[in-house]
Amino acid sequence: MRHFIYKILYLVLTLVLFILYFTWNIFAFSAEKPQAPYGVKSLSAYESRIGEPGVLIEDPDLEMWVPKKDEENYRIVFKYLEDGYQVLKNIYGGHDMSFKFSVEQYPFSSPYFLGGTDGVGTIRYGYSTLTPEDVSTEWKIYKIPHVIGYYEEMAHCFLRQFEKTLFYEAIGSMIGSETSMRASWNPYYAQEFYKDGLIRNSVTTRYYLKYNTGEPGVSAEIYLTRILAYIFQTEVVDVYGWKAFTKTFEILQQNGYPLLSYNPNHSWGGFIEYLGNVIGKDLHTVFGDYGLPIFQWTGEPGYESDGIEIISGTNRYRFRIKICDREGDQPANVMLHIYKSGRILGEPLIMSFIGGNAHAGWIYQTELEISEPNIYEYAFSAYDGVHNKVFQAVGKPTVKTTIIAQESNKINPELPFHAEPGPSWCIVTHGTMCFINGGGFIYCLEMSDPTHPRQIGQIFPEKSIVNMCYFQDRLYVACGFDGFIIIDVKDPNKPEIIGQFPTPEGAMGVSISWPYAVIAEYLGGINIIDVSKPQSLRSIGKMELPILSTSVSVYDRTAFVSGKEESGENRIYAIDFASPELPVSKGFWKFFDYIADIDICERYVVAAQRDRRLGWFPINESVKGNNCKDYQSPDCGYAYGIGVADRNILLATGTGGLHIFRFGAEGNVKDIGFCQENLYAGEVATLGHFALVTDGHRGLKVVDLSPITELTHYQAYDKPISLKVIGSFEPMSFR
Repeated sequence: MRHFIYKILYLVLTLVLFILYFTWNIFAFSAEKPQAPYGVKSLSAYESRIGEPGVLIEDPDLEMWVPKKDEENYRIVFKYLEDGYQVLKNIYGGHDMSFKFSVEQYPFSSPYFLGGTDGVGTIRYGYSTLTPEDVSTEWKIYKIPHVIGYYEEMAHCFLRQFEKTLFYEAIGSMIGSETSMRASWNPYYAQEFYKDGLIRNSVTTRYYLKYNTGEPGVSAEIYLTRILAYIFQTEVVDVYGWKAFTKTFEILQQNGYPLLSYNPNHSWGGFIEYLGNVIGKDLHTVFGDYGLPIFQWTGEPGYESDGIEIISGTNRYRFRIKICDREGDQPANVMLHIYKSGRILGEPLIMSFIGGNAHAGWIYQTELEISEPNIYEYAFSAYDGVHNKVFQAVGKPTVKTTIIAQESNKINPELPFHAEPGPSWCIVTHGTMCFINGGGFIYCLEMSDPTHPRQIGQIFPEKSIVNMCYFQDRLYVACGFDGFIIIDVKDPNKPEIIGQFPTPEGAMGVSISWPYAVIAEYLGGINIIDVSKPQSLRSIGKMELPILSTSVSVYDRTAFVSGKEESGENRIYAIDFASPELPVSKGFWKFFDYIADIDICERYVVAAQRDRRLGWFPINESVKGNNCKDYQSPDCGYAYGIGVADRNILLATGTGGLHIFRFGAEGNVKDIGFCQENLYAGEVATLGHFALVTDGHRGLKVVDLSPITELTHYQAYDKPISLKVIGSFEPMSFR
């Protein structure tokens, strides 16, 4: 009997263990991390890219795709990546990535070779690691692979899960170096590589503090990043240790990753606030002492401890803020951000400079009418006017502050808030009419007298406005993930939405070739919509493209679509849609930088390349993989928009203003004119011999082009002609 009972107990215990094992495996399987969103994902795809056999090495956190011939060596590297992942997890306060890393090795000649990361888990490097070409001292002498590059890219991806910017390069490189010290330490790295980096950052910072610039031959992005790394190292790590960062990341996790809800333009201030609270030090002032712009409350009556005052007897709120800069450089892009329920509400509001100086600080102001009682938050942002976005403003005013809005005196308020004149971007023209957007509105302007644009109508679509074009009394508007809409503007006094179509893959650009609208979809290539019946819009053809599509321009029945390929390459595809149900690719052209906008000029496709300024290629030569031609005017800023007037190409370049180019007989271009008169040029269209430029700061500016249109010969332009602003319009909603 006793043996029988033992036997039963043994069977029951075996069954329980089996159930536990089975349940654990189900849980482990269901909890498996997804792959990196833009990784190679399959061995067959990887092998087709490298043109030889490959192999996947993986664990629950990492995938490493390598050539089969070097598998043994890369398994050594993989072990260090596993150790590095655990170190990174500890530094980031126990944070675990929500997806697997995809570490991919490619020949240096491969278009997929990146030498970095996409920021969301995919890391691409060349074949050199632990191959005969690997001459790193660590491997040759100490038999430890040189893996700091991998660690830095992994650190960047960890940071992105806390916030999109967050001192991306400075902190990422610091944490990557610290990971190497813990996971792949060797005498060479510790005594030479790591030490040299600290010395280099120190030398660069001392040079900057003396001369307000970087050493000769070092780009601004590099020397400014070194300075930020130096501040964090000397003011935080050397004093309080790495535990200060770890504790900060722990708190951010416990609070639900709050910086994810910040606009990237002022997230630095939020992170510095958290880090400063951990170590008990005002880090805003510390960074300000090194040269970052720093916000302060003005100290005036009513503004001693915040930046807001209600205007007596109204629902209007006045925002005032002071900003200082060590070098005395007046800041750029001073903006107010409004939040509701943790989400950004509307577009940032550009603030107006109203007084002050380099010694006492500059005062900026804007007003806002809040007609819906609720709890809101506000924060300010700005950039260094000289050192670009790498030096973002800091200070407690960059941290969200609460507003409790009072009851509205209005009946049936039209919107939660109505802003003062603000930024404007999209613009189209027809006849004597101009249509621009700003603050979520589309404004209808009568332009018979370009010196005095006159608003005669407006519409608030309650959607994002990303791009728009005009055809036969209608505006066709791409609204990102909010859809595609058609607005009837036959009576511009009363514009009306007459058609809507969902775009779950993101409508980023639109161009018309009647009766079709070709939509550039961010995640889906192109979508061809029959717009002949606005009340019953339908898709009749689609074509997926290996790019994130951002803009489109149509010539006859060919659509030119721009975007970035997953390897990071910028391209424009030529798509033949003579048969719209079955569009066909005719090939693509490569561009050197991000393509912000495209248009057609005579026999060329022209593009605004963000940092390379102007790019182009012949319209009838869409050869696969050819490089475009490009031209970098030394006086241009970043290129945001492009327009065409006869043979002239108009390039909107932000703080660089408006620049005009013309094609010569040999297909080369020449600077022929410019306007930098108090103008932040975002987009541009033409009306007769006038350029209508959306001003990222204040609505619309009208530039007189007659000095260049009167000249007829390319050779006549000895030097660019300075053009004048002769009219303007500042949009604001009816109140």
